[in-house]
Amino acid sequence: MEQRAPGSSSAAANSPAAKTSHRNVWVVTAYAITGLAVFGVLAYYLSTYLAR
Repeated sequence: MEQRAPGSSSAAANSPAAKTSHRNVWVVTAYAITGLAVFGVLAYYLSTYLAR
């Protein structure tokens, strides 16, 4: 990768918005996994209820 001098860092790479955006990806991923898990549990209980 490109090496930069200590005083010439990019403003976009160090901005809080870039870090927040990256963190939002993990938050959305966690919500998606949790949603799939809850959906799986509900589907399991629904199928056992309907199978009676």
